[in-house]
Amino acid sequence: MTDPDAYVRNLKDIGDAIKRHNAQLKILKSKKQESEKRLYIYMSKNNIDEYRGYKASKLAPKEKKPIKNKAEKKMDAIRLFSDTGINDPETFWEMFQNTQKLKPPDEDN
Repeated sequence: MTDPDAYVRNLKDIGDAIKRHNAQLKILKSKKQESEKRLYIYMSKNNIDEYRGYKASKLAPKEKKPIKNKAEKKMDAIRLFSDTGINDPETFWEMFQNTQKLKPPDEDN
């Protein structure tokens, strides 16, 4: 296969297959979640701890923890820096953020 059109066709076919599989996977995951939910309700009503390898404690609905947005994280960090005695917490925050970024490798090497 040396024809560039064949490569493009192949890439499009692979991309379409991935999209189909992702859609099918999404449907399967939602069906699994629904079945787990119904099994958990059945197990709790009948006071069953384990049924055919499924434990009620593992099937129990998990509480979602709230996540801070970026601005809240920044304000909390600046407040922490200020409380710990850092003179310029805003500048320190910027320096800290720069340490968290991946620097591109030098092209000279």
